[in-house]
Amino acid sequence: MKHIRPISRLDHTKESAKALLLETLKAGRVPVENIRVEAAQAGVSASALHRAKAALGIKSIRAGQGAETVWYWELSEQKGDQS
Repeated sequence: MKHIRPISRLDHTKESAKALLLETLKAGRVPVENIRVEAAQAGVSASALHRAKAALGIKSIRAGQGAETVWYWELSEQKGDQS
């Protein structure tokens, strides 16, 4: 009989974070600060958010310079095309 590993809280949280990121980024790039606020409101931790970002291959994009710098997250073209 094959042993099936139970889903850990960590796996569940990462999956929730992945779902949040896919939904949030489906229309294009979004400022990271907006994503962090939305994640916190949904009960998704910053660490789960970053694990999900890495798993999905989400790109970080910097716009502006100095005090005007804004960081965005965007789905890679490959992930965006699969939706």
